[in-house]
Amino acid sequence: MKKQSFFRRADLLLIAVVTIVCMFLFWPSGETEPVQAVLYSGGLEIDRISLAEVNEPYTLTLGEHPQATVRVEKGRIRYLSADCPDGICVKSGWLSRPGDTAACLPARTVIAIEGIRKKGGVDVQTY
Repeated sequence: MKKQSFFRRADLLLIAVVTIVCMFLFWPSGETEPVQAVLYSGGLEIDRISLAEVNEPYTLTLGEHPQATVRVEKGRIRYLSADCPDGICVKSGWLSRPGDTAACLPARTVIAIEGIRKKGGVDVQTY
């Protein structure tokens, strides 16, 4: 009696093709769109920073008590330190892509990264 294998060659080939196609679909394209960081405090927008236009790194202090310190560099932003007990906002790391968001709930502050819309550009692309 012939031993039957779990996968046939055609199955393995199909898995390989699907994996390669998925890698190409989700691989970063290399072209970066201009982004801006939107800073909120107490639910109100307090500042918009175009991250591509930052020449020298600097820090900002957000919130009253507790306070959160934000580090801004060319192309990225992060919570550097916070007076809150857990420090989850600091652990969120650098934010640089549209859709990245970090929040310090005790300080009631939020950093959100948004893409800068180009006129005549594509709104949404689906696959």
